[in-house]
Parts: sequence; structure tokens; C-alpha cells
Amino acid sequence: MAKRTTTTAKASDYGDLIDYLTGDVVRPATKDEARASERAARCDGGAGVIEVDRKLCYVEEVIA
Repeated sequence: MAKRTTTTAKASDYGDLIDYLTGDVVRPATKDEARASERAARCDGGAGVIEVDRKLCYVEEVIA
């Protein structure tokens, strides 16, 4: 799972859902998507790729 640093992170911010193939931000990630990406990262060598709405995505985690 990738990480980005921000000073505006909120407790409800779970990171951005990123299209794995294009690198485009799809939308803010949900808590469940962030958890699924974290679990996938343990199995896929760190990328954390999950399928969302028939797209390969990962969650770029926010760290404060």
C-alpha cells in the first residue's frame, strides 16, 4: 500500500482509491477498501491491488 503525507488528514480519511493501471485518483477510499488493500499488500508483494467496480485499484494511505 502506497503512502502519502498530508497535514490535512481527517480521522475519517482512509486515503485515495487509485486506478492501478493509470495512476488516476478514482475517489476517496472507504474503510473497507483500505483494509482490503492492506490485506492484499501482504499477498501481492506490497502493491495492495484490489478490484473495485471492475477496475484494478489500490489505496494510497494518508499518513499525518
